[in-house]
Amino acid sequence: MVLKGKVAIVTGGARGIGKVIARKFAEEGAHLVIVDVNKEIDKTAELIKSFGAQVLSFMADISRSDQVKKIMEKTLENFGSVDILVNNAGVLYQAPLMEIKEKEWDKVMEVNLKGTFLCTQAVARDMIPKRSGKIINISSVSAIIPGSGMAAYCTSKAAILQFTRVVALELAPHKICVNAVCPGTTETKMVTDLLGSEVMENWRKKIPMGRFPRAEDHASLIAFLASSAGDCITGQFISVDCGQLLNFAQP
Repeated sequence: MVLKGKVAIVTGGARGIGKVIARKFAEEGAHLVIVDVNKEIDKTAELIKSFGAQVLSFMADISRSDQVKKIMEKTLENFGSVDILVNNAGVLYQAPLMEIKEKEWDKVMEVNLKGTFLCTQAVARDMIPKRSGKIINISSVSAIIPGSGMAAYCTSKAAILQFTRVVALELAPHKICVNAVCPGTTETKMVTDLLGSEVMENWRKKIPMGRFPRAEDHASLIAFLASSAGDCITGQFISVDCGQLLNFAQP
């Protein structure tokens, strides 16, 4: 159990990749704070508890500073400190440039980028005095590969990479590691609903390893970065993509 006794906050933890990350952390001995706007959060919390973890769950919007503040207050009240933050919450929006609605652009930036900033700042306030902590931001290969109709999403994920590097530089003197993971196309419900099964199958054929990464693949890397094995890794981004970036496969 490489995370035994650690306290981890996972945003977007009710389903998809976030749920698998939370489960992996629980299997490794961590206690969890899961945050999501999805009603499935209570079911996920019960699943995590079955691994023996203590769990707090919050149905909250991380793009709102008042709600992030409340999450931190309750977390510190219950656990005393935070060791790990995984900024996983995100929304996906697809539209050609000339059809992007301002409110949809703003929503993507508020959740994907502003939410990452607010949670990072809130957690860093606890981590800096104790001179330890791990922050893992979930970006995407879409931060590197331009996708037609994906201007808002790609921009938000690319911004997360530079945010990660700047924050890593600022927090390194406090022994806090900040890294980003860039998942390749992962067969989650959100992605399949957006792209459709036919596009997904055509895309899979272009990936060098011939398959999509699984949520478990991402969770294993994130658990490694969150553990003591990742103590000297900071300011990096790592793609988990089955070789997708090697040929810039696009649907």
